[in-house]
Amino acid sequence: MLKVLNSIDVNLLDTLRRYSKLYEDVRKVFEKLLEENVNNIKEFITSYIESYQECINTANPDFISEILKSDDTIQEEILAAVNIKKHESDYKPELVLNPTGRPIFRIPDRMAQTNRLKTVRTHMLKQLLSGLNNQDIPLESSEQIKLHKYLSQCYFEYIRKIVRDFVPKRVVHKMVNSFLKNLDKRLNEEIFQTYLKENKIGEVLIEDESIINDRKDVEIKLDAVGKALKTIVDIRNC
Repeated sequence: MLKVLNSIDVNLLDTLRRYSKLYEDVRKVFEKLLEENVNNIKEFITSYIESYQECINTANPDFISEILKSDDTIQEEILAAVNIKKHESDYKPELVLNPTGRPIFRIPDRMAQTNRLKTVRTHMLKQLLSGLNNQDIPLESSEQIKLHKYLSQCYFEYIRKIVRDFVPKRVVHKMVNSFLKNLDKRLNEEIFQTYLKENKIGEVLIEDESIINDRKDVEIKLDAVGKALKTIVDIRNC
């Protein structure tokens, strides 16, 4: 971000650098605001991540969706806890009769079956993760450990996607948009208004000594060039 100060319009920077006191004060305000924003955003992001670590909402539909997108091994281990196979195998297609009373055997609709199984899995996951499965048989310790492991994996991926999407947006907002907006306000409050109150406008607009010396040097050279040109003209006119 310090490059922002040095990437401002070159002519404007050259003018600002002529007044060393003013330039130094502007740079101090810039660096102080930058440090404040960096510290604030670090604290915010740390707190944001800690909130997800301390308060796990496993019934969140997005988290359940993350499990459904995970590999088959993880799904099977998690869904085994609610005996998902029993619910899937209990499904029997509805019997449809023709006008004569004889059954009509439909051609299996694989897409419909796939969608139904997905719906069943989603429903059972919601029951498992929200504690509504009402199973009286406790899980074995080894099963609990595996279940916790796989749920943690899915939750980590779920949180990582959120953080990976949110954090860059927050950085852009606080370190670019908000920073530039506040910079103008802070420069006015801490420099311009202060100079007015303390009647120091004249002091800060004193040019740097090196600038004054450079200008005098240029003036001497220009004067010498002018005299040389005048001499050449006089010689030609002789």
